[in-house]
Amino acid sequence: MYFTYSDNRLSVRNGGELLWIEPWGAGVRLRATPESAMPDESGALDEPVETPPATCSQTPDGGQVLETASVVAEISPTGRLTFRDRGGRLLLEEFVRNSTPPRKS
Repeated sequence: MYFTYSDNRLSVRNGGELLWIEPWGAGVRLRATPESAMPDESGALDEPVETPPATCSQTPDGGQVLETASVVAEISPTGRLTFRDRGGRLLLEEFVRNSTPPRKS
């Protein structure tokens, strides 16, 4: 997994996939594609909104944190996403399922 921060956006590359995490108004916007570049279409959120700048920092384990005025988005080195409000309250946490099938008795 490869992280870059530029133009007020955290970009995450994992193999051929690309994920953008960026501030959007009072929250965050995520865009993902299996392609090497993000499509030019802006999707459902095509109207520009006033967006204050965000900050980005690295976690001790090598993940990244994008902090906006109201949301803290964290992505672990393995790609797990977590969203909290600025007070630390959990808003949304990605569930990662173990893909190993259960053993039969």
